[in-house]
Amino acid sequence: MNPRVPSRVHALLTLTLAAGACDVGSAVDDAPLVVDRGVEPTPTMAMSLLTAAATADCATVKAVKLASAWRTCTGDKEAACSKWGPSISQLCPAQTGRAAGLAIDFRYFGEVDCRSNERTEPIKRIVIHNGDHARGNNDNWKCRQSAAHYTIDRDGTIYQHMGEERVAWHARPVNGDTIGIELAIKRKYGESCNSVNDFDKIAKAEGLDGADIVADMCGVTAALYASLSRLIPDIKARNPIIADSVVGHCEVGDTNHGDPKAFHYPAIGAAPRKNVGHCSWQHISAVKSPFVVAMAAGDGARIYVNGTTADGVEIGDHGYLEEDDESIKLWFVVDAVTKDGASARVAMSAAVARSLHATVVATPGSTPKALFGKAAAAGVAGKKPVLGSCETDYTYLKTAKIASWTKRADGTIDTVTLTGAGWSDRVCDDSSGMIYLGAATDKYVSDGAGKKIRLRMKSVEATTAVAEVIDGSLDETLLGSSRRVVLRARP
Repeated sequence: MNPRVPSRVHALLTLTLAAGACDVGSAVDDAPLVVDRGVEPTPTMAMSLLTAAATADCATVKAVKLASAWRTCTGDKEAACSKWGPSISQLCPAQTGRAAGLAIDFRYFGEVDCRSNERTEPIKRIVIHNGDHARGNNDNWKCRQSAAHYTIDRDGTIYQHMGEERVAWHARPVNGDTIGIELAIKRKYGESCNSVNDFDKIAKAEGLDGADIVADMCGVTAALYASLSRLIPDIKARNPIIADSVVGHCEVGDTNHGDPKAFHYPAIGAAPRKNVGHCSWQHISAVKSPFVVAMAAGDGARIYVNGTTADGVEIGDHGYLEEDDESIKLWFVVDAVTKDGASARVAMSAAVARSLHATVVATPGSTPKALFGKAAAAGVAGKKPVLGSCETDYTYLKTAKIASWTKRADGTIDTVTLTGAGWSDRVCDDSSGMIYLGAATDKYVSDGAGKKIRLRMKSVEATTAVAEVIDGSLDETLLGSSRRVVLRARP
């Protein structure tokens, strides 16, 4: 009689699978998998389990009550399950015959089997989804009538939630002949990719184009693409998968889902998709470069990254450089595209650029808005955009401040140098403005005759500007501590 295997083993050991081998959590003969979070396996126990698993014949495992695996659900969310879930998935077969070198974590295996049915059709397609990380998915599916077979986390770790012999509830009405794979998305700006209704609103606050926000929040990592590229052939090798079999959730019939957003299909060897129907985000793809080639260029660097015309990358597309933790260091504008990749100038050293990862936001056939505000000020070495006039089409920029000034021969102020008021902030060459009185009021500085002091741009750079006094008489005494300026700027 073989021992029942504590599931704690799964939580501690993620094994590299070899063809024909089963994980330490495999139930041998008729021994079912039992959830027991309190048992810590000893090294001796782990080795004996590995030995037993390697010789297992993958006998059918009986359904087991997983009482400790369930959290409390409210309302009618438990309608599809009893308060405990039967573990029906067969773990040993899930670990047998897999591609050599494919690493899969089985710690959540079988815990959401209640969100599945017995499979009666052969597997023909693979459906890609945007979703939570593996633990979040596992918890959510316990109280929600949906589930998928796999989750791949941002770091590339592959988790299997149930056996492929089960029909997971992931993409109605094609569940019967498909495998579902969830790709973990980023949570940022207090939301997730799947919950944002207005990407353009966030983009306006960040100085970006709406497509940039879609790519940042919804695009997957290079590690995730790499793991998906290993998992898909593994699934295909064991199933009668048809040609062009990898599809997005938005491509299946009778759905209102738009995922996976910003997914770069060529990264997994699939054809690019068209912007059709619910796949309205298919024209945006996040083209990843795990490594950046950079060379010194003037006071910055020229970088070379992935992204060709075949990937949909065009001159003028935006991109960003980020740390390992996905924090963005700066945005850039693609200024050259060849058969080998894309290139751009950035305002940082080549050594620093080479330590980062790159993403190009491909938007074929669409010209993104020029970077401005925080995005442009973060280090982009770009060209001054053509903004046109701010006389008729404008909004109010309230971040400008007086840094210094020049005086005329009579002692009155002639020009002021402004910070937070460059073309990256959408300030036009003909922008005008006024000076707020003091540090906190909404009143304006006026001269002794009661005339408000008015300014007009004389020159505009990326993040600074020089404005001349065109109305009223301003001197240092009148200016006092007033430094805040409101300007007309392009929306």
